[in-house]
Amino acid sequence: MFFAPICNSCLRNVDLKQMRVIVGLIVILNVFSGFVLGYNANSNGYSVIHLIMIYLIGGYIRKADINIKNNKCLICYVTFAVVNAFLCYVYVKYTHGNGMYLYNYNNPIVIAQSVFVFLFFKNIHLESKIVNRVAMTVVAVLLIQDVVLRDLMIESLKSYLHEGYLKFLQYSAFWFIFFFTAAYLIEQLRIPIANKMIDKIVGLLPKDLVSFKL
Repeated sequence: MFFAPICNSCLRNVDLKQMRVIVGLIVILNVFSGFVLGYNANSNGYSVIHLIMIYLIGGYIRKADINIKNNKCLICYVTFAVVNAFLCYVYVKYTHGNGMYLYNYNNPIVIAQSVFVFLFFKNIHLESKIVNRVAMTVVAVLLIQDVVLRDLMIESLKSYLHEGYLKFLQYSAFWFIFFFTAAYLIEQLRIPIANKMIDKIVGLLPKDLVSFKL
């Protein structure tokens, strides 16, 4: 998040017209260089460029005060999810390629889903420990999906391709729920262990360094 102050300065000091141009250009660059061309530095969207893009999109939504009713956000999100799942099904069935390609972060459909997630939560004003605890599972979700169980998930879903799209969609939903449930349980173990390690590391640092604030 070293880029956050720069992004915040950009959001504060440019008008909406300029902001639309900036966000539009970075979205095109992100999608074209990664999703379309497969450029190594940004082939799947797991990059700083993508993080900055999402940050600026969220900032633009807030600056422009864009509001869409939650039911419409959910309908749009689910519609894009179903369309992407269908494209994944067709892609794997007829090309035998890696269907996870269509779930790369720089897929324009996935980016559109992210926008509707922003708009959905923009309408929710609450302080909830439950929401914060669930939000902390994102690291574990990434580790499980991209490191531990990715190949297992792909092989499992491939085995259900011949049973039809609806069956494939059911098992995709199962894996989605499983990831978040497993991630939540893992985080409950990781957080206290990580906090103890951080406290020990901080305890070894000079006081002047620990008290320094950006």
